[in-house]
Amino acid sequence: DVHSRSMLRADFFSHGAFSQRVRRFASFRRIGETIAMRSRCSARGFVRMWLNSAPHRAVLLSRGFRRVGVGRRKGRLGSHRACLVTADFGSRR
Repeated sequence: DVHSRSMLRADFFSHGAFSQRVRRFASFRRIGETIAMRSRCSARGFVRMWLNSAPHRAVLLSRGFRRVGVGRRKGRLGSHRACLVTADFGSRR
């Protein structure tokens, strides 16, 4: 939720330095992240969008990750209503 809030506050949509952000909260050897933006906050819509994208699908279905943190935030990005979702994945292995 920290990342989605900062994206809305700074009016940008990007992974940014996600490895540094994730490692502030936990020490993982392996990390991954998916982010998405839609006008509606439908969990089903976000998951469907990620699963239809090969790189995002690979992260979501990777057996190598053991932990996940999900954040969601509504607001405005530019002149558009936005719902941002971030999912950060990690594993100590």
